Amino acid sequence: MPDDQKKGLGDLSDDQVKDVLTVCNTIIPQIEATFTLFVEDETEIAEGDLVSLSVKMTRTNLQAPGQQAPPVHAPYFPAQKLESWWILISSKDGPLILAEKISNRNRKLEHRVKFVAPPRAGKYAFVVDLKSADYIGLDIRSHVTMTVVPAAQLPEYKPHQEDLELDDEPTLFEQVMSANVDDSSDDDDDDDDDDTNKKGGNISVGDDDDDFDAPNESLSEAERRRRQAKRLKQRRKIKDSSSD
Repeated sequence: MPDDQKKGLGDLSDDQVKDVLTVCNTIIPQIEATFTLFVEDETEIAEGDLVSLSVKMTRTNLQAPGQQAPPVHAPYFPAQKLESWWILISSKDGPLILAEKISNRNRKLEHRVKFVAPPRAGKYAFVVDLKSADYIGLDIRSHVTMTVVPAAQLPEYKPHQEDLELDDEPTLFEQVMSANVDDSSDDDDDDDDDDTNKKGGNISVGDDDDDFDAPNESLSEAERRRRQAKRLKQRRKIKDSSSD
């Protein structure tokens, strides 16, 4: 329908008509949305799973790929307001499950919200509402269903023997902490050596492991093993140098 034949425009001035058409065609959002329920990296939804709801929105009133939604048309509002939406998920019976704000203003976007699947297996229906925080009459409502399978039906994970052996390997954090402990211990040993030499004491290198292998409750098993290995290497160097 031509603009001059649209209802309500006949009594407006040219500037007013231009303003109305600009707001309706380019500023007020025209939204297309799809909603999908899933569990990441899984093909089914089990009891108590962390479920993701993917909300994909397209602002069809925007044409350029990188274009963003303009500020809200609110000429009497005291400050500039940016467009935003709310995603609401509720059960079929009505209780609200969650509500989350969407502030992304891109032409195309995907927003994900997460909630826990019901604790019992069965088929469930949910109501998803996409509500504009700025305009009246633009809300979108959709119904989504979810089939929850018993957790006992999921395949049992059996780790490989090599994976179990990795539990004995120190993590990167443990390696870093072990290196820090060893460095500080070496500094303390050097200070003790200097004090002993100044007092005329002697340092003996023997086979007694009590000083090196004394348990330290503050160290992890990996740190203790690495400290012992470093001590043994130091002893071998001392013994090799003395034998030469």
